[in-house]
Amino acid sequence: MAVKEIKLEFLNSEGETVVYKENFIPARKVREALEIFTLMEKGELSELEVLDKMLSYVVHLFKSEKVTEDAILDGMASWDLMETLQTVMADVMGTNDPKMIPPVK
Repeated sequence: MAVKEIKLEFLNSEGETVVYKENFIPARKVREALEIFTLMEKGELSELEVLDKMLSYVVHLFKSEKVTEDAILDGMASWDLMETLQTVMADVMGTNDPKMIPPVK
């Protein structure tokens, strides 16, 4: 079985680019992603709730205590946020296409 890796990159509080990597993600995280996608597809979440759920999901993929919701929100450009979250979630799901993530309704 090939080892895969997910990455998350943003600026730390000193303005330096930091990259966090994980090479083991439990299969349970696929199920958790599907739960979020189901709620999104049903339109049961506001855009803010979707963002909060996606942020929390991605933060909990990484073991480093430096990967927090605040660290991501403060260290990532606004135009990169949603695409980055979608890409990380798509990687966990085993697809290279972040467009597989349902749109926010």
